[in-house]
Amino acid sequence: MFRCDLCKKVSKPGDRPTTIVTKRREKEYSNRSKKGKEIISNGWEIVEEKKCCSFCGEANELAKEET
Repeated sequence: MFRCDLCKKVSKPGDRPTTIVTKRREKEYSNRSKKGKEIISNGWEIVEEKKCCSFCGEANELAKEET
Protein backbone atom coordinates (compact mmCIF):
# COMPACT_ATOMS: atom_id res chain seq x y z
CA MET A 1 0.00 0.00 0.00
CA PHE A 2 1.11 3.55 -0.67
CA ARG A 3 -0.29 7.06 -0.67
CA CYS A 4 -0.63 8.72 -4.08
CA ASP A 5 1.50 11.88 -4.21
CA LEU A 6 -1.03 13.57 -6.52
CA CYS A 7 -4.51 12.79 -5.15
CA LYS A 8 -3.33 11.76 -1.62
CA LYS A 9 -5.54 8.63 -1.56
CA VAL A 10 -4.25 5.39 -0.04
CA SER A 11 -4.04 2.53 -2.53
CA LYS A 12 -5.51 -0.93 -2.15
CA PRO A 13 -3.25 -3.74 -0.95
CA GLY A 14 -1.28 -5.21 -3.84
CA ASP A 15 -1.57 -2.15 -6.12
CA ARG A 16 1.69 -1.01 -7.67
CA PRO A 17 2.55 2.67 -7.93
CA THR A 18 3.15 4.43 -11.23
CA THR A 19 6.28 6.59 -11.11
CA ILE A 20 6.12 10.00 -12.79
CA VAL A 21 9.18 12.17 -13.36
CA THR A 22 8.27 15.70 -12.29
CA LYS A 23 11.65 17.44 -12.53
CA ARG A 24 14.76 16.71 -14.54
CA ARG A 25 17.94 18.57 -15.45
CA GLU A 26 20.45 18.42 -18.25
CA LYS A 27 23.74 16.74 -17.37
CA GLU A 28 27.05 16.61 -19.20
CA TYR A 29 28.91 13.31 -18.93
CA SER A 30 32.57 12.75 -19.70
CA ASN A 31 33.61 9.26 -20.79
CA ARG A 32 36.83 7.70 -22.02
CA SER A 33 36.91 5.77 -25.28
CA LYS A 34 38.97 2.62 -25.82
CA LYS A 35 41.73 4.75 -27.36
CA GLY A 36 41.92 6.94 -24.24
CA LYS A 37 40.25 9.94 -25.82
CA GLU A 38 37.78 11.84 -23.65
CA ILE A 39 34.24 11.95 -25.05
CA ILE A 40 31.65 14.45 -23.80
CA SER A 41 27.99 13.44 -24.05
CA ASN A 42 24.80 15.11 -22.87
CA GLY A 43 21.87 13.51 -21.11
CA TRP A 44 19.23 14.01 -18.43
CA GLU A 45 19.15 13.33 -14.69
CA ILE A 46 16.00 12.77 -12.67
CA VAL A 47 15.74 15.36 -9.90
CA GLU A 48 12.28 14.50 -8.56
CA GLU A 49 9.76 11.75 -9.18
CA LYS A 50 6.39 10.97 -7.60
CA LYS A 51 4.51 7.76 -6.90
CA CYS A 52 0.90 7.86 -8.00
CA CYS A 53 -2.10 5.57 -8.34
CA SER A 54 -3.02 4.04 -11.69
CA PHE A 55 -5.85 6.56 -12.24
CA CYS A 56 -3.55 9.58 -11.79
CA GLY A 57 -0.83 7.87 -13.83
CA GLU A 58 -3.18 7.31 -16.78
CA ALA A 59 -4.45 10.90 -16.56
CA ASN A 60 -0.86 12.16 -16.60
CA GLU A 61 0.03 10.06 -19.67
CA LEU A 62 -3.06 11.35 -21.52
CA ALA A 63 -2.07 14.93 -20.68
CA LYS A 64 1.43 14.32 -22.10
CA GLU A 65 0.00 12.95 -25.36
CA GLU A 66 -2.21 16.01 -25.88
CA THR A 67 0.71 18.48 -25.68
